[in-house]
Amino acid sequence: MSVKSSGSVFEVLRELAEASQPISAAELAATLRLPVTSTIRALATLEAANFAKRENGSAKYVMGGAARLLSHAFMSQFPIRDAALPYLQRLSAVSGVSCSLFQRLGWCSLRIAFVAGTTSIINVSVLGESSSLTTGAAGIAILSGARVAFCRQAHAAAPSGSWEDLTAKTRLAKSRGFALEQSRFDQGGHDLAVPLRGDDGQAFAAIVLEGLVLQDGALSLQVPGYLEIIRELQLTIDDDPESFHGHYDHVGPEDIKLGLSPAHHGI
Repeated sequence: MSVKSSGSVFEVLRELAEASQPISAAELAATLRLPVTSTIRALATLEAANFAKRENGSAKYVMGGAARLLSHAFMSQFPIRDAALPYLQRLSAVSGVSCSLFQRLGWCSLRIAFVAGTTSIINVSVLGESSSLTTGAAGIAILSGARVAFCRQAHAAAPSGSWEDLTAKTRLAKSRGFALEQSRFDQGGHDLAVPLRGDDGQAFAAIVLEGLVLQDGALSLQVPGYLEIIRELQLTIDDDPESFHGHYDHVGPEDIKLGLSPAHHGI
């Protein structure tokens, strides 16, 4: 079954990708202001191509396997991803928590790699999740390794809180060598993020340990070991920085548009 208007198919696919939970044809039709029959045909087309699938056989839809393959292909464009994966695995093994790699893209941090924690019961981190650079441990870590002018531009593009609060957070992260923010997912946990720097000395990515539970004194005991592993990755970058130049380095951040994802949603 096909759809006469390819535009309707892409509208449905875009809305499906941005939905934070399974969504029905009627809900999609209402949101997009499309006839329900057109929306059903669009979903049938996407389902046949494996870009959409029914959630556990229900009448609601989520992204299909083909869409996930496209997202993985997109993530592979960033050279740092393959280099960082072994370090994410080591960090997850020694810490027990999930570990992610975030790439700076435009005014956002984009999750491009993820290793589930060995002690994590539920992992809600998703590849493709994007957040403003002014929020979350990854963004704060990246801004701590950026020029003040860039930080001001990032805050102007996606303000979150006051400039004074952001400055205080980035200064603390710079002095520590890492950012520490309360976890969005694990109550009582913290996300610890360390910036990765390019040959210009500016941070272009961040490694994040997510949901660390830190007891009294644990911060000073645990963190040096984590930082040493990430330092090994930084030395790899320093040895051949040109190999880690991204496909979008020549594009100004104001020209890159990413939708900010819900907390547990991604590409």
